[in-house]
Amino acid sequence: MCQLINLSMHGAYFSTDLTLKVGELVDVFVEIPEEMSGKETAEHHFVAKVIHLQEDRPVAGKTGVGVKFLYYI
Repeated sequence: MCQLINLSMHGAYFSTDLTLKVGELVDVFVEIPEEMSGKETAEHHFVAKVIHLQEDRPVAGKTGVGVKFLYYI
């Protein structure tokens, strides 16, 4: 399970207890609730590349993961 911390048009930053490596390709599923978008809740699926990792960020025991979106599915 991951917790999204920051989202932009080009990528995302999330915390996780998964073991990932820089350069690894990952599937990212983002659900935008109606309260934020003004539209019906929708799930978006991206293929992304891990570009950086931060151990114990944003909380101890989790890894902060920065990804760059490569394409939308």
